[in-house]
Amino acid sequence: MKISVIPEQVAETLDAENHFIVREVFDVHLSDQGFELSTRSVSPYRKDYISDDDSDEDSACYGAFIDQELVGKIELNSTWNDLASIEHIVVSHTHRGKGVAHSLIEFAKSGH
Repeated sequence: MKISVIPEQVAETLDAENHFIVREVFDVHLSDQGFELSTRSVSPYRKDYISDDDSDEDSACYGAFIDQELVGKIELNSTWNDLASIEHIVVSHTHRGKGVAHSLIEFAKSGH
């Protein structure tokens, strides 16, 4: 897998992949020990994330490529304290569960 900087127009090609199917939700309970989480099955529904079209001038977008195909992207924003935050991360449906997001996060952690 190759990860490199990409222009926003190229990154936008993955925005159609920016959804997933919800099958379980978390229920939060307060107990004497603090908060407890439990999962509950729900009727499946699609969760869409709308991309923010306002690109920050302190942001950079990187694409993950396998065999020259764009399969994932990560958008990083600089923060005031010389850290970066992940603004957006998307992996194509055909490549989910194959370590693409992990590789993009490791790339970001390495200081890019």
